[in-house]
Amino acid sequence: MTQNHLQSLHHQQSSKSWAKRKREKNHLQQLQWEQRIMEEKNKKRKALLTKTIAEKSKQTQAEAVKLKKIQRELQLLDDSVSSDIGILRKLIEQSSMDYSQAW
Repeated sequence: MTQNHLQSLHHQQSSKSWAKRKREKNHLQQLQWEQRIMEEKNKKRKALLTKTIAEKSKQTQAEAVKLKKIQRELQLLDDSVSSDIGILRKLIEQSSMDYSQAW
């Protein structure tokens, strides 16, 4: 082989090697770009989930407060009904005794 032929082969190999490195670099850049896009999407999803969780938590707390209020009101009604029943029993008992004495 001549010197020129060897230089030509070396140049071809060098060009192929350069092209391969260029393709690998482009592929790496593409992967890095895709990774950045995925990271941004994940960041947005995480922010949305955090916001949604906070809103749901706030709603849940508001509902818990409402439930406590309703439970207090029901307890007041229950106490009132129990008191009214007690009064009615006494009235019935008194009426029964009055009726018995009248006979």
